[in-house]
Amino acid sequence: MVTSEASGSINMTNLQQAGVNALCNKPFDSDEVRAILSRLLEQA
Repeated sequence: MVTSEASGSINMTNLQQAGVNALCNKPFDSDEVRAILSRLLEQA
């Protein structure tokens, strides 16, 4: 999920409880997205 929410916000806590397992803050860097995707694919 890509978001502009602050990491400590209530919405972020709700997202994590809902099962979101990867977050990328805006503005994001393509290398960061690749690293997140790679990490998620290794877990699969």
